Amino acid sequence: MKGYGSTPLKVRISLRKKLYDQRDSQSHKLAEKLSKGAKVDKLKTVTVEQSKDIHTATCNVFRTVYCIAKTDRPYTDHEHLIDLQCANGVNVGTVLHSNLLRTSIIEHISIEMKQKVLSTILNNQVHFSVLH
Repeated sequence: MKGYGSTPLKVRISLRKKLYDQRDSQSHKLAEKLSKGAKVDKLKTVTVEQSKDIHTATCNVFRTVYCIAKTDRPYTDHEHLIDLQCANGVNVGTVLHSNLLRTSIIEHISIEMKQKVLSTILNNQVHFSVLH
């Protein structure tokens, strides 16, 4: 950038004016915006958001299956509950809705619950007896 003027003071004043004008220009504002956007890793952000959505949908389906197992309802109720949740705007995804997966989810939940109960008993040294 070159300044205009007959004396060094006038040249500096001219350069300051150019810098001031550049700061308010559209091209400078766009460059600042792009510079700030480059610092944010958008691919990572999008991937994290998708992972959160998938996790939320999976949790919602697991809760529905757990409710069916806990209330001793037939597995055929699952389809109706999924439809109800979709109608209410709950994110249940599109994958975990088959009969085979429903059975696998219940087995997984039961194994995890048994392990949690056993670890609680062992860690707290709870005394108990079993009546037959």
